Amino acid sequence: MPEQLQQLVAPIELYPDVVVAQILVAANDPVDIVAADRGAERRSAVSDTDGRRRATAQV
Repeated sequence: MPEQLQQLVAPIELYPDVVVAQILVAANDPVDIVAADRGAERRSAVSDTDGRRRATAQV
């Protein structure tokens, strides 16, 4: 059992406690995680489009 536990926590054990706490809170409501991911994708798409428009305008 301790070996299985070690395998489970190994990927996150190097993160700061504050980050792990936020991940654990977010993991309680996966719908919010999906919504945040979609929002980040939308912001990224807007930023990319805006960046291209600005670059084109400067040329």
